[in-house]
Amino acid sequence: MTRTIQYGRVGGLGTRPQGPSDGYLERLVKYVPAEVLAFFLPAVAIAGPNRSGLVLACLFAGLLATPIWLGVHALGMPSGTRPLPHYYFLACIAFVAWAIGASNAVQIVFVLDAVTVTIILAIVVLLLPAVDILLSATGW
Repeated sequence: MTRTIQYGRVGGLGTRPQGPSDGYLERLVKYVPAEVLAFFLPAVAIAGPNRSGLVLACLFAGLLATPIWLGVHALGMPSGTRPLPHYYFLACIAFVAWAIGASNAVQIVFVLDAVTVTIILAIVVLLLPAVDILLSATGW
């Protein structure tokens, strides 16, 4: 269900990471079910930025579908490997942040410039994994 984030390999002090690493969008997308991603971008592209109601409807549908599809996937997993409850909430946050970063139409509807979008993505990528780790450690 989840896809592993690639951070690149560090060669030592003062060196740059080597090998492929994931950017902000690639890190967030690994929290979101593929079915939601496959729906959202084409639907928003068809709606276009001038139909803000349809863009918001697509965003709401993706937000609603994220925990539903996570639950569907969890049904086929052994009980010990199913996502903890907090993961469903974090996946919804990841979806919204990803949608903001990946869709120009969403950026236009919410009147977000490139700097704001980058900061939103950076904040979510910074905090989401740490919150996930902390909540997983507590068993919540």
